[in-house]
Amino acid sequence: MGCGRLFRHTTIRGRLTGALAVLLLLWCAASAAMLCELARIHERAERVGLEHLPRLVRANALIDQANLTARLMGEMQLVEDSGQARDRIERILVIRQQVAAEMRWFQAHSSRDEVRQLLVGIATQRLHYWAAQDRLFALARRDPQAARACYLADVLGMQQGYVRLLSQLIDLENAHAGATATRARIEYERALYLLMAVSGAVLLLASVVGIAVLRSITVPLEDAANWARVVAQGNLDVEPAARGRDEVGQLAAALRQMAESLRLDRARRQATERALRESRAQLRQWVAHAESLQEHERLTLARELHDELASRSPPCGWSWD
Repeated sequence: MGCGRLFRHTTIRGRLTGALAVLLLLWCAASAAMLCELARIHERAERVGLEHLPRLVRANALIDQANLTARLMGEMQLVEDSGQARDRIERILVIRQQVAAEMRWFQAHSSRDEVRQLLVGIATQRLHYWAAQDRLFALARRDPQAARACYLADVLGMQQGYVRLLSQLIDLENAHAGATATRARIEYERALYLLMAVSGAVLLLASVVGIAVLRSITVPLEDAANWARVVAQGNLDVEPAARGRDEVGQLAAALRQMAESLRLDRARRQATERALRESRAQLRQWVAHAESLQEHERLTLARELHDELASRSPPCGWSWD
């Protein structure tokens, strides 16, 4: 009811401008909200990448260091020169320092319980592994044959267990990164679908508003056209139904004024015709009366003439000759 009154008291340009402004505001608001949501999801994805990429890099570095350590220890069993063996031991000790730094970083930047538990297991295995390495290094200086036996019996199994735990760490990090990326992708798709749904709703609302605006324009125009056809048939008692202050309402007001003028003209013409008919009737009466008077006068004169002639006629048997 209020919208209809607003339409009737608003110009057509105002209706179109207002509808367009409302639709643009709705579209901008929906688009801004969706863009903010997409920006948040994008930021979260970047944060996930920045968070997980260093962890994966460091986990792979741990694997590389473990493989390098295993290779150096295998080479140490093959060389005969004690100087080359000492060189490899020193390199392994340097790698151990790097591994310790990497493990401290992981412990400081890990918040998930499963990763913390795995880090505890890796640290325990690493301590046993390094203790076995220290015994191997001591034997290598005294008895290379005993060192080879210790490597095969103790160190090699601990080394394999240590590498296996590091592989589990990489698998956990990869799984967590994949799950986080999947959640981000799902949220992104959900936001995209929501944006599409909002766009469809805005388009639907635009269609509804457009139809309402068009009906507010075309229906009064159709009424005015129907009224014009009725007036063209001679019926001036019907008024256009369109009301309002818009252009259609102004047209309807002008048509009502025209109809009123036509009614007044018709009334004046009918009055003039009635007066003319009355004048003609009166004139006919006057003519008839005049004719009757003239006939009476003619008859009177004829009678008088006859009487006069009768009075002047001679007696019977007389002649005027």
